[in-house]
Amino acid sequence: MGAISRFCAAFLVVLGAALAADKARAASTLYGTTLARSCYESAQASHADAAIVRICTRALEEEALSPAQRAHTLVNRGVVQILRGDSAAALADYAAAETVLPGLAEARVNRGLVYLRQGEHEMAISEIRAGQAAGCIEPAPCLYALALARELEGDLAGAYRDLQGTLALDADFASAKRALARFRVEKRGAPGA
Repeated sequence: MGAISRFCAAFLVVLGAALAADKARAASTLYGTTLARSCYESAQASHADAAIVRICTRALEEEALSPAQRAHTLVNRGVVQILRGDSAAALADYAAAETVLPGLAEARVNRGLVYLRQGEHEMAISEIRAGQAAGCIEPAPCLYALALARELEGDLAGAYRDLQGTLALDADFASAKRALARFRVEKRGAPGA
């Protein structure tokens, strides 16, 4: 594994831990029934065992969910799938969610995070931006995800701006504060120098 791949893998582990630590909800917050709520809470808490996938699946198969609840439960199951390392299953859930509820912001942002994990930075940024444009329920984690994608791509100025924007939306977003602390701003070409 090359140095860049090791960096990306380590970065994504840190990303997952940071999002979990902040309770930055990449999970969809719309839930209805007991099983769907358990699926949401498990995704939000970054639980990744097979039993959670079964709970989410049972919610989808057994409960009378509205289309919005079904779409959000699919996103939540996708979050659990990606935490389990199953990118293909996660992407399938996000696609299914968008079939039920076209343009679902959380499906787009989470798909972007999968692409980020796969090293597809341009696709990640495109999906995360599309999710933001569609109106994330919780915009701070969406903007934070974009900042991390930009940083990996090498757009440090864009990452810095997005981290500042994240904190403008949520001043208590600890991972954004830590990420922003890594930056050092230098003035270049000062007049008279």
